[in-house]
Amino acid sequence: MQNPTFSIHTVIENLEIITRELENRRTDVYFETIITSARQIATGIKVDAIFPEIRQRLKKMNVEYEGSDEPLNDPKQNFKVYFFFSVLDTTISSVKARFLQLKQPNEDFKVLLNISKLKEWNNDDLLKHC
Repeated sequence: MQNPTFSIHTVIENLEIITRELENRRTDVYFETIITSARQIATGIKVDAIFPEIRQRLKKMNVEYEGSDEPLNDPKQNFKVYFFFSVLDTTISSVKARFLQLKQPNEDFKVLLNISKLKEWNNDDLLKHC
């Protein structure tokens, strides 16, 4: 995206594609494909492909709430929730926040990208895009 021939419009379209792709990868199915690939790589380099057991801390609660949060006992589930989904969520929100400022000027000046086609547009189309 640092190519000098890219236009802002192209960069924003690419960022939207990247964001959609990241959001589509935030699924259990994709997580399982990642785990399967990681196991194959670990087997190839002769490393144990297991999630280590996590020792649960006991928290002393002074007040009993209606619904207490149960800790995740399954290490794989713990990895999925607290690492995989967390990293994806942070990445998605960072991409959206960082490039949000580019979207508004792009929408405002999008009409200038097709300046050769302006002659073909009627007044209603011009008003809609301006």
